[in-house]
Amino acid sequence: MERQDSIIYNDPASSLTRQRRKRKITLALVVLAFVAILASLLYYYFSRKVKEYEEVIKDETQQIEVKIQGGVIRGILEGNVVVFKGIPYAIPPVDNQRWTPPVACGEHENKCWNGSLNASEFGSMCAQQDVLHSRDPSKVIGSEDCLFINVWTLKKRPSEKPLPVLVYIHGGFLMYSSGDWNGLHPSPEMVSEMKVVSVSFNYRLNAFGFLALHSLADASASKTSGNYGFMDQILALKWVQANIRKFGGDPKSVTLIGQSSGGTSELALLASPGAAGLFHRAIIMSASAVYNKSWEDAANDNKIFVNNSKCARNSSMAERECLYKLSPSQIEAAIPWDVYPYWRMADQNDLPTKNLFDGAVAVVDKLVVPKPPLVAMTTGEANDVPLIIGTTAQETNLRPVKNFANSTWEDYSAYVREKLLPFIGGDVNKVLSMYNRTQLADVSSASLQFAYSSMATDVRVTCSNDVLALNASRGFKNPVYRYVVTNSPSKPINLIGFQATFAIHMWDLVALFGFPTAFDYAPSSKDLSFMRDLRREFTKFIHGELNTSWKEYPENTVLFTDNGVIFGLIMDFSHMDG
Repeated sequence: MERQDSIIYNDPASSLTRQRRKRKITLALVVLAFVAILASLLYYYFSRKVKEYEEVIKDETQQIEVKIQGGVIRGILEGNVVVFKGIPYAIPPVDNQRWTPPVACGEHENKCWNGSLNASEFGSMCAQQDVLHSRDPSKVIGSEDCLFINVWTLKKRPSEKPLPVLVYIHGGFLMYSSGDWNGLHPSPEMVSEMKVVSVSFNYRLNAFGFLALHSLADASASKTSGNYGFMDQILALKWVQANIRKFGGDPKSVTLIGQSSGGTSELALLASPGAAGLFHRAIIMSASAVYNKSWEDAANDNKIFVNNSKCARNSSMAERECLYKLSPSQIEAAIPWDVYPYWRMADQNDLPTKNLFDGAVAVVDKLVVPKPPLVAMTTGEANDVPLIIGTTAQETNLRPVKNFANSTWEDYSAYVREKLLPFIGGDVNKVLSMYNRTQLADVSSASLQFAYSSMATDVRVTCSNDVLALNASRGFKNPVYRYVVTNSPSKPINLIGFQATFAIHMWDLVALFGFPTAFDYAPSSKDLSFMRDLRREFTKFIHGELNTSWKEYPENTVLFTDNGVIFGLIMDFSHMDG
C-alpha cells in the first residue's frame, strides 16, 4: 500500500489534475472577490442614490436627500439631527379645492413639486387672523397653500431598530398657529434626548378648515361639510404611515401629542373611523374635552358667515361660486368673531357667563366624527389606544380675562358671586369656601389671581378632563393615565401677550420642547428639572415602557410639581356614578 500510494503521488497525470484543481480554485476565488467588490460598489452607488437619512451628508451644504412618495427632498443638519421642513403632503387646497377634502400628493413624482425639493425652510402657515398683533380680521397672515409637514430625525440611529414616532398636533382654538409657530415645535435636542422621530404639520384653520354650510354640503358626495382640518390631520397621518420608514421611524409605533385644540383634535381622531390604525398612543394636553354640536345646528349657526360675506343666494351653486371668489381677508372678516357663535371664544379664560354660549367649530358630522368623542369612548366605538391625559393647575392665567391687581378679597368674592349665582344659587358659598382666604398665603392681588385662576381652570378644564379620563378608562381596554401640572415658571413668561405666572396653559408643552428662544425665557435649574421630568415620563410611554409607579386612572393621578414628580395621588369619583 505504501508503494502504491507513492506511485499514485508521483503520477504525472495526478500532478496535472492537481494543477488544474488549483487553477479552478484560484479562478473561483478571483470571481468571488470580483463579485464582492462589485456588490460593494453597487451597494455604495445605490445607497448614494437612495440616501436615507443616516447616510452621507454633503459637507459643503450640510444637506441630505431622501426619496419619498412624491419625489426627492433635501433636508438640513441641525446638530446631530436631520430636519426636513415644509414638505407638501397634499395638493394646495385653493380655488375650487377650497372647502373640499384634501388630495394627497400621491406616489407619482412632480405632483406637488418638481425635481429635488429644498426642505430647509418651513412652509407657510395656514391663513389666519394676526391675533397677536391685531384684532382687525382683515389683517391676514399665512396662505391657503399651507399643507406642509416637517420631520426631525437622528443623524445616526442608536440601533438598526426603527425609532418610535412622535407626531405633534398644534393648538390655537382651531383658529390660529401652525406646526412651527414661534419655535413651538419639536426641537433637535428633544428628539435626540427622547430618541424619537418627530413630526409636525399644518392643517386648515378657522373658516377654511371648519366651515359647516348647507351650500358646501350640497356639492359634497358625503352631503356634509366642515371638519376639513381634521381631514387634513388624517391625511398627514397617512403620509406618516407611507413615508416615515425613510426617516428611520416605525410606522407601527406612532404616538400623537397635541396641546389645547391639538388635544381636542386628538379626541376627534380617537372618535374617527378614518383615523383607525394610523396611531398607537396619544398624549392629550389641556384639551376641550366636550363637544357635541351637530352638523345641522352648526350649519344653521353659520348662516351669519354667509350673510357677512354677502354671498347669500337663492341657489347653493350660486352661493358656492360667490364663496370661492372671496379673498382670504374677506373670509376672515366674514367670520362671526364677536357675535354668536363667537368664534373668538374670548371667554374661555374666565368663569362662565349665564346665557353666553360659544358656537361650535368642530362638529359631529356623521362622517369624520360620527359621534361625540366622549360618547364614542364610553361605548367602545373609539380608536382604543393607550392614553395620557394632562392639564395644568392654572390654565386660564395664560391671558386672564379678569386681572385682580389692586383688588381685595371682597372684590374677588363679589365677582365670583356675580358669575356663579345664576348657575348654582346659594351653592356659590360652598365654592368660595373651597377657594377661600385661609388657603391663601396672604390676600394680595397675586394670591387672589391664583385662587381665581385655579377656580376658573377647574370649571373650564380640570373637571371636564377628569370626566374624559374616567369615561376612557371605563370604555377602553388599553390603559388611561392622568397628570396635573402644579409646577410653575420660575419667573413670569410671555407666551401670548401677558406676563403669566403659575402653572399656565401651554407651560408643559413649552418645557417639553425646550423653552423655545422666541419666548425670550431663560429657564432656571428648576425649570430644566421640570423639562427632564416630563421628557423622562413621556419617553417611557412613547417607547412602551411607562413607569410602573404611574398607575392607571382613576386609581392614580400624577403631579408634576416644583419639587419633582409625585406618584400615587388617589382620586375618588364614586359620587359620579349613577
